[in-house]
Amino acid sequence: MAIPIIDLFAGPGGLNEGFSSFKGHSGEPVFETAASFEMDAWACQTLAMRGTYRRLRQSGVGLDQYYRLLRGRATRTELERDPHFQAAWNASLAEVHQVELGPETRDTSNELIRNALRKRKIGKDSTWALVGGPPCQAYSLAGRSRRTKDASFERDKKHFLYREYLNILAEFSPPIFVMENVKGLLSSRHAGSRMFERILDDLSAPSSAVGYSIRSFTMPGDAADLEPDDFVIRSEDFGIPQRRHR
Repeated sequence: MAIPIIDLFAGPGGLNEGFSSFKGHSGEPVFETAASFEMDAWACQTLAMRGTYRRLRQSGVGLDQYYRLLRGRATRTELERDPHFQAAWNASLAEVHQVELGPETRDTSNELIRNALRKRKIGKDSTWALVGGPPCQAYSLAGRSRRTKDASFERDKKHFLYREYLNILAEFSPPIFVMENVKGLLSSRHAGSRMFERILDDLSAPSSAVGYSIRSFTMPGDAADLEPDDFVIRSEDFGIPQRRHR
């Protein structure tokens, strides 16, 4: 059985795509999306469309209609008459939630997560994963350089949107989580303190009752034994034709 994932700050689905595309020795997907959360309407449409593709591909029927749509040879109206496509679309759309994560929407997002876990009969001892990448504009080198003289930058809520991630860790205690962000996080500061170390400390103990051991994807050892640069994943080292570092 595939491991369910909850995807926060999903964007158009980069992390979602990677996890959902990973297959085990049997050729079956190791992970499946239980719920995605994203504020942008167009990104939500992309998430739903890619979920539709994965369902059609796995079922072995209706995939030709998906390709006809991408090539401009079919309209959505035509596809709505195709029962295979429509069933896959409806199931995928039900997993995508257009929500701007923040303190004001915590009750809503928590209830949606609770429903997604309940639907898959995920209990306290079940295996599932939380993944996500909080907005990076406050950490990226480009974002920071554009706001060098902006007095309001320090008050930008994007510095601390990762706390929505902490809230869900504290509320649901997933067995494992993955948080992704830009390399600029390593040098980002707020009110004089380094954001990377602050986030690591917070992730280690999102509440008094929940604690985690923080690990790097590229280096062995606990966070306390690693340097900040040890957490950087360099895509060119893994066969990807671009120098994207996260």
